[in-house]
Amino acid sequence: MNKLALAVTLALATAAHAQGADAPRPLGYTRVADALAALQKAPDARITHPDGWTVITVPKPELAVWSFVPREHDAYPAVVRRLIRKTDKGTFVEMKVL
Repeated sequence: MNKLALAVTLALATAAHAQGADAPRPLGYTRVADALAALQKAPDARITHPDGWTVITVPKPELAVWSFVPREHDAYPAVVRRLIRKTDKGTFVEMKVL
């Protein structure tokens, strides 16, 4: 197999693997305000306000903890999503920030 064919094969295999069950989950929102508004309406969401932060925990389909920065914080507006993922390789925390 020549080098180009090998490179293409490896690239395709990597892309196929990245789209599998272990692939990172998209955040699902492009604006912090949209995420907050949608999650506040989720029927199974648990909302708390520790130290001025808005923390929304959504148990399904995978446990997700969304932490919204308070208005007074230098990082406002921002949100951090921690997704607790169980795979055949173990349990992992996937974090995304917007």
